[in-house]
Amino acid sequence: MTLVDAVDQFRSYQVNRMMKQLEALCDKADANFIAFRQLAVENLPEAIRRLPEFISAARDASGNRAYEGMAGGPNQDWIVPLFNVFGECYTALESESRVAILKHLFNYFNSLRYDYSQNHVERIESAALVADIVVSNGLYWPGIDRPKFLLAGKDVEALKRMPRQELDSFWIALAIIYNNACGTPPVRQWYYKEFPEAVEAAIGYLAAVFTVSAEGAAKKDGTEFDVELTTRLNKHLDPAVHERVLAKITERTWIILPN
Repeated sequence: MTLVDAVDQFRSYQVNRMMKQLEALCDKADANFIAFRQLAVENLPEAIRRLPEFISAARDASGNRAYEGMAGGPNQDWIVPLFNVFGECYTALESESRVAILKHLFNYFNSLRYDYSQNHVERIESAALVADIVVSNGLYWPGIDRPKFLLAGKDVEALKRMPRQELDSFWIALAIIYNNACGTPPVRQWYYKEFPEAVEAAIGYLAAVFTVSAEGAAKKDGTEFDVELTTRLNKHLDPAVHERVLAKITERTWIILPN
């Protein structure tokens, strides 16, 4: 065996070893998620109470959190699925339960660098949960660069060729609704018709964050709330959804976690 062959063989061994280690870590994270999902099905209040325990278990999947040391922070792909367990039922929960979930999330987010917290938030599937996070602390808003990148340069025909599951997301809806993002008139018209639930979820999110933003500006500058709100709607959103956002604002379904 030549020296080159020996080096190649060693590299192959190292790569295979690392892949097996990573697979084992993922298996642990998956088992933790499955256990949490089952607990939520059987006893949702208990799942809410024990969420920090399962977050910790996901972080400990490597045994000594070695992954976090190498990556610079926790693996959101192991942790955010725990949050998404609450996604479908979050809007139906009593405010006390929503506040409990938010407190757990903020205790976790506040222990991270803000950009790592943003990495988590941009993978949360519940528009209502994201809204409650952002109106409670705007620092954790991750922006919509990910959906904008996914949609960039695509017309309706290109979108039709994409997996529907990939498009059926309030994050995608936001990128289409926001002005100067990805919402050409044909794309908006097609998307609003094809994915009404994602659009409705996005409108709920927008109602929360635009209201809180306008209220904050009005209080700070001594201006009228209605003026601040109208300015924001005109600047940022497709005019076709303005009335729907205004109607959703009257419901005031969001929660602001006290400081």
